[in-house]
Amino acid sequence: MKRKMVRLLAAMVALVTIGVGTNWLCLQRPVSHALSQDPRNDGITAWIHYQYGVNPRRVVFDLREISASKSRADVFRVLLQFAESQKDRHYRSVILSCRGEPKFLIPGDYFRTLGEEYDFQNPVYTMRTFPYEITTIDGQPVFQPPQGGLLYVLGVEIEDFTEFHDRWYMDEMPL
Repeated sequence: MKRKMVRLLAAMVALVTIGVGTNWLCLQRPVSHALSQDPRNDGITAWIHYQYGVNPRRVVFDLREISASKSRADVFRVLLQFAESQKDRHYRSVILSCRGEPKFLIPGDYFRTLGEEYDFQNPVYTMRTFPYEITTIDGQPVFQPPQGGLLYVLGVEIEDFTEFHDRWYMDEMPL
């Protein structure tokens, strides 16, 4: 009986070690390297890992720290650079989290599009349209695209982008 427990414990330790190593090698290390290439990202810390450490179909982008000198646009740029670093991967979804608390989902196809378009898409356009692509953790739309005149729509899009950031991390780590 004692040998079985030792074997089971050894197997569990091995699985945890493999899981941590896989998350670090496949996600955190390459993303950290990609983000470190842009000095504007200093002061923003995110942990990237597979959901529960083992689900390669869902990735968690978990904001951990943001310095007071950083803006919403800085945080969004880091998210877009992460998407760009993963553009050749297929995920079911990306979970946006703050200090371990899941907040929103980005559908995998849209996340891949963000990565593929990073080099040429107008970032203001991406900022304006992003809130209408995300969902709550249970898959419900968070924001509805506004209808109306151009100036009205632009104003609502900026408000929705700001509210998205407030709900994602500003309540936990105000800038």
